[in-house]
Amino acid sequence: MDQNPWHVSPPPRLGQTIIKHIKRDAQRRAALSMSIYAILAVAAVSALIPAYSYMHSEIARTGFSEFLYLMYSDSAFVITNWQEMIFTILESLPIVGMVAILTLALTLLASLRMIARSSRGKMRVKTI
Repeated sequence: MDQNPWHVSPPPRLGQTIIKHIKRDAQRRAALSMSIYAILAVAAVSALIPAYSYMHSEIARTGFSEFLYLMYSDSAFVITNWQEMIFTILESLPIVGMVAILTLALTLLASLRMIARSSRGKMRVKTI
C-alpha cells in the first residue's frame, strides 16, 4: 500500500453494489412507464367506443352513407355532377368523429409500442 495519506481505497464490492442499484432503478422505471402506458392504452380503448358511436350517429344524421350509396348505385349521375357530389360528400363528412377515432387509435398504438419497449427494457435489465 502507498504511504500517501490522501490515497483512499474504495470499499470492497462497491462497484457491484452500484451496478445492482442501477439495475434496480432501471427496473423500477421500466415498470412505472409500462404501467402508465398500460393505463393510457386502457383509457384509449374505453374512449374508442363512445367515439365510434358518436361518429356512427353523425354519419346517420348527415346522410353521408346515402351519398356513398348513391355513388355506387347511380354512377352516371355522379359522373355528370361530380363537383357538386364531391362538395356534398365533404360537407357531410363527420370530421370530429373521424379525428377523435384517429387520435384515439394513434394513442392506443403509441402506448402499445411504448409498453413493448418498456417490457423489452425490463427484460434486458434483468439479464445484464
